[in-house]
Amino acid sequence: MKYTKELSTKYIGQVEHAAMAYSTNAQIRAGAASGGVVTAILIHLLETSQIDAAVVTRIKYGKNIDCEVILAKTKEEILSARTSKYIDVPVAKEAARLIKEFPGKVAVVTLPCHATVLKKLAQRDPQL
Repeated sequence: MKYTKELSTKYIGQVEHAAMAYSTNAQIRAGAASGGVVTAILIHLLETSQIDAAVVTRIKYGKNIDCEVILAKTKEEILSARTSKYIDVPVAKEAARLIKEFPGKVAVVTLPCHATVLKKLAQRDPQL
């Protein structure tokens, strides 16, 4: 199948603008996926007190490789979650629990499908 503007519009809609970005911080970019942009933004938000924590997913090594959803409250915890994960993780349910238990401002990093579930949970639960 050859790429065409019509094919692109059919599957993803009209693109009004596209951009590429990456973190200018070598430490962040070195171990990050897609240039470390999300990691850099989260660290900036945390260091400027715009958020108090971020819900992120990191790889958990043990007998098996798995993922865990955590509430990252430090730069180091955010850095521990950088890079993509290709493991099925129930992010929305765990994110909702972490957000409800934490009294501060929280950023959440999810895939669109997890964000949709989290938004629906928040519509039913005012505490979220």
